[in-house]
Amino acid sequence: MELDWRPAVSRRRAFTLVEVLIVVLLAGIITSLALVPVVFTIRRVVEMESSYNDTAALSRALAFVGQEAAGGLRLAPVVLRIEERSALGVGDDDVLIVASAAPAKQNEPAGSLVYKILSSSLMNENFVPGLYRWLFPGVLPEAVNPDALDEEEGRLVLPYAVAFNVEAIVPPDRLDEYSGPLPAGLAMTLVRNREGREERLENVFVFP
Repeated sequence: MELDWRPAVSRRRAFTLVEVLIVVLLAGIITSLALVPVVFTIRRVVEMESSYNDTAALSRALAFVGQEAAGGLRLAPVVLRIEERSALGVGDDDVLIVASAAPAKQNEPAGSLVYKILSSSLMNENFVPGLYRWLFPGVLPEAVNPDALDEEEGRLVLPYAVAFNVEAIVPPDRLDEYSGPLPAGLAMTLVRNREGREERLENVFVFP
């Protein structure tokens, strides 16, 4: 009797190319369906964070202006001055001028702070429109000419701000135009327009 030492031939059938492609396709579909809720959730989080950052930026800008107004020089003849204006007849373009000791931080005499919207620039092609701040050491608020501000010396407070409305609270009234001692408070509104989206925020500051 002779023994056959030849290995047995495997009868296991391999996957065909069509079967492999079907499995890959099904795996892709299942993965896509599983990722849809994740992608949607991430998108919502990004949108919420963007919205929060926009509102927070407006709030920080108004808080900054309010704090500087609250720290105005109380002994100055005119502590605070508001000029009501309109930008080409559209929206609010008020000018806020505050007597301030801020220049003292730069070893300069007390002077005036000016806040105003700049919507365009003829001298700077990289100009960013928005709410700007100027510092005038040794200049009283009543001596500031808002029409002669050098845009190159302004510092950007809030980019893409298109409207700035300021009212002095002198109970029982709110005054659009004001020049005198520090009022009981300020009502300020900032409007920003980015990529066609308008964001608006109003804050009321009451001074002690």
